[in-house]
Amino acid sequence: MEDRELLVLFKMLRNEERQRIIQALLSADNEGLSHNELAARTFFT
Repeated sequence: MEDRELLVLFKMLRNEERQRIIQALLSADNEGLSHNELAARTFFT
C-alpha cells in the first residue's frame, strides 16, 4: 500500500461509526453477519 492510500485509510478510521462496523465484522465468525446483525452490533436499535 502506498503512503497516500494509508493516509486515506487512517482518515476513514477516525470515524467512530466506521470503527464499530470494522470491529463487528472482524469479531464475526466465518459465516459473517447479516445486515440486521451488523446493525444490531454497531448501532443502538
